[in-house]
Amino acid sequence: MTKTAQLEVVEIRRRAVSWLKRAADVAAAGAATAEAARHLRAAIELAAPDDLPELQERLGDVSGGDAGAEASRVALRLCRELGRPVDQELRVLGSLLTRYTRFQGTVGNRPSEEEIQRLRTDGRALVSRARDEQAIASFLIADGFYPFWRGAQATVADIAEAEASAGRGLAIGDRLDDPRLRSAALDALTSCAKARGAFAQSRVFAQQRLAFEDRLDLHERLDAHTMVAWASALLGDLAQADRATASALGLFQSGQVHWWGLHSAAWRVYALTLLGRWDEALAVAEHARKIWAEGGLIPAAYCVHGFIAALDVGRARHDTQLVDRYRAVLDEILKHFAADSLFGRLRPYGRGDIDTLETEVVGGFGTIPRARQQLVERTLSLCSDLDRPLAPEAIQRIVTSAAADGLKLLEAQARRALGISMRDTAELTHALGIFEETHAVPYAARVRCERALLTRNQSELETGMHVLEALGDLDQLARVERARGKGHGSS
Repeated sequence: MTKTAQLEVVEIRRRAVSWLKRAADVAAAGAATAEAARHLRAAIELAAPDDLPELQERLGDVSGGDAGAEASRVALRLCRELGRPVDQELRVLGSLLTRYTRFQGTVGNRPSEEEIQRLRTDGRALVSRARDEQAIASFLIADGFYPFWRGAQATVADIAEAEASAGRGLAIGDRLDDPRLRSAALDALTSCAKARGAFAQSRVFAQQRLAFEDRLDLHERLDAHTMVAWASALLGDLAQADRATASALGLFQSGQVHWWGLHSAAWRVYALTLLGRWDEALAVAEHARKIWAEGGLIPAAYCVHGFIAALDVGRARHDTQLVDRYRAVLDEILKHFAADSLFGRLRPYGRGDIDTLETEVVGGFGTIPRARQQLVERTLSLCSDLDRPLAPEAIQRIVTSAAADGLKLLEAQARRALGISMRDTAELTHALGIFEETHAVPYAARVRCERALLTRNQSELETGMHVLEALGDLDQLARVERARGKGHGSS
């Protein structure tokens, strides 16, 4: 090939990369992140080496899960190898740390503590030399999610340090009037409040983001509504969780930021299942499953509570097709996580292995982050539904913790489990009161039947069974009939 021809090829490739970058920007602006990622990957195949750090950085920004983390890792390595400016290196490092901390539920290949600490140390060294305030704030905010990443291992000192870091990032965002930075910083403070058990305060931080949601891009708007729903569901305010998730999904369209829309859908399925609006819950669950499939079957552990709830409805209705469908979704997601990790420990849920769940989730309650207590709530519910007596001392720890943190639904499920295990009508009565207060219709009906079987109250039993019949809860109706057939007050 002549030199002229070689130059022409170089110019053609340069123009192709330029057009692909523009196409990616257009797709990303419309929140079509999967399409944007395809354009960027094509650009990377054609680009000159000097263009790769920026392209990989952009690919990391628009990609979900492990793919996004890998692109950011490559971008950081290339920035260092090619001697990019401090501000750019800090920006890329902050993006990678954000992926690991804020969006950890999308990353199956969880980094080690050593790797996270190395990123935090390197970032702080860069902050001391950087001049780009947006890059500085982005790193400070990413570091503010460190307790969220550590989960139950986060210390009081970790939380205080993270809140200070997020606060510094928020101050910069306020000074720059940058809504994206402000939203992310408030989200970091939301996660810190959850780590402290201050769930009402965490919801306040999330609601503050909604005050300027019209200035946020779609994924931050979706996330803000979903964070309100998350805190509300854990607090037992299912009506607010219903409203927040309905608002979130009203913003979302097919093909747009799939992992954000999936999170909103998961919390909606969870809330509707607890409210007893099962047909609606299943419709949203199917929508969520399609979002997940469109997104490339990403390891979306942050949404497993929604698919677990759909699986629970399938089991209740003896619908083997639903059971098989959502068991397969859970198995596909959870296989990406180490067996001893938080999400890996949920693998037995799909097959209903309550022996292992009792050990890993109930017995290991102290190792489960406060922010993920919906997973404990679902596990206790399953154990009770399957008539599994649990160790009273283990359940009492959950009761005490849930009551202290104001997590009403978890407290109610724990008291229900305690009442079943100890044949204690007072605990069942307490659980019933909470379920009725939170409008958790299916679980109020279950507890009515469980208490009625102990007290031999036929009228109350019929009241509970009537609700179960309306729900199509064949599983619990059969359970009641089995207990009645025994001819004694067993639940």
